[in-house]
Amino acid sequence: MTNDFEIHLFNRQRTQVDLFPNLSRIKGDRATEDTKQLSAQEWDYVVDLSCYYPHHLTNVLKYIGDVRRYIYISSCSVYDNRQNQSIAREESSAILDCTTEEAIDTSNASYGNRKAECERILGRSGLNHLILRPALVFGQYDPTDRFYYWLHQVYSENELLLPEGGKGIFSTTYVHDLVAAILLGLQSNKAQATYNIISQTKTSISQILELGMEALQKSPDIYSCSAEFLHQNKLKPWLDIPLWLEEDFYTYSGEAIKSALGLELKEFHLSFAETLKYYQDLQWPKPSYGIPNEKRLALVKKWKAQHPK
Repeated sequence: MTNDFEIHLFNRQRTQVDLFPNLSRIKGDRATEDTKQLSAQEWDYVVDLSCYYPHHLTNVLKYIGDVRRYIYISSCSVYDNRQNQSIAREESSAILDCTTEEAIDTSNASYGNRKAECERILGRSGLNHLILRPALVFGQYDPTDRFYYWLHQVYSENELLLPEGGKGIFSTTYVHDLVAAILLGLQSNKAQATYNIISQTKTSISQILELGMEALQKSPDIYSCSAEFLHQNKLKPWLDIPLWLEEDFYTYSGEAIKSALGLELKEFHLSFAETLKYYQDLQWPKPSYGIPNEKRLALVKKWKAQHPK
């Protein structure tokens, strides 16, 4: 499919600069007037992978012209979780508002609001666009290490601290399923469409650990601690312990794109195995996410002291 296109990358060239050496590169920061460079040629398609602020999107739209399709990678974080839905959300579910302050806020708290506003800007632009909403993305080149954190725990640790038994559920998106959706979007004639890209509607930390222990032939001691214990020790869900959520409404339906575009998803055991091999080939680098290991071990010791077997 990619042989049919002349591909140009527009980015700051700060990370992963050795990837795709044969592709044309335009160095620029979308937050600045560097986007003027985009007007130097005509564009048929734009795949926008990294737009987090509404004014960054308007910067790009000023200069790309009337493209045949703009594919915007949004996020399931746009959904308004204040409704406390326990069912997997479909694309018609309500999304977040975005205030003027939230539109320029740089904290994680406004991430979903900003992505939702970007979706609305595209909707008003008149461009033929496709919006793709992944959930937690895992797989190769994941810079967050949220999924990988638990693989590394299984590989490297003898004692694991597991929030609430790791039973909380959330949706995940395998990166290659997202890529497949993008390629289908380039071929599709459907205009102004929005789809969730969901590889597994229901995933949990405990499921990730089970698969990891089986694949790596590891059997660490697992200490299931309460949310109360974690809060008493000033730990925040998701931010301090990856994938720990105290609610079960971060689940989303991915059925629409399967029926509309024929997206075929990779089975979880296969995507998990590919992800595991990727990190094995990297020789298990230390995750960038999660609390320091010294603090985690101190919490394990504290929990054991309070709950002797």
